[in-house]
Amino acid sequence: MRNGATYSAIVLAGGASRRMGYPKPWLRWDEATTYAERILGTYRALGLHELVLVLNAEFARGPWLDALARASSMASLVLNPDPDAGRMRSIFLGMRAITSDKVFLHNVDCPFVGPEVIQALMRNDGDEQVIIPANQGKGGHPVLVKAAVKREVLAAYDRHATLKDLLGGYTRKYVEVSSPSVLVNINTPADLQHGHGHP
Repeated sequence: MRNGATYSAIVLAGGASRRMGYPKPWLRWDEATTYAERILGTYRALGLHELVLVLNAEFARGPWLDALARASSMASLVLNPDPDAGRMRSIFLGMRAITSDKVFLHNVDCPFVGPEVIQALMRNDGDEQVIIPANQGKGGHPVLVKAAVKREVLAAYDRHATLKDLLGGYTRKYVEVSSPSVLVNINTPADLQHGHGHP
């Protein structure tokens, strides 16, 4: 059954945000909403209830406690004590908290993705182990991965330097979407100034 009960999502916010110089999960989407809340809210609105936020442990204290409380009310929180261990480590930590075998992997620095993109991936969910949105032929995020990928992450994530390396061993489907949001990452203050507005 292809509904929110079938799917889960991991929002990856376990990095150090050094290029940004500010915690990316707590960047402001608008006056009332952080990037993390924006992304989690998008999935919740589609009926996904198994949501995990993997967060750099340094961003779960001090001045970030209010933002943390709001995000924690929307998702299970998994703290990453070693942000320099890389994204694969964050994916592993998130997968340990997930029961579903269909998991969206969503980087917190990709906040512009709307529900229509996620719905397109669910509509095109077939036998492939990896479903990737594309815009003008270029693959983007979030990525939907299935049971075989999840099993490998849990068993041997550290054999792969990057997510791209891991996913290269599985059948993939690219789903063309009209929104360029799937290609937009906010990594630096310059990106923020240029990109904070719906593409």
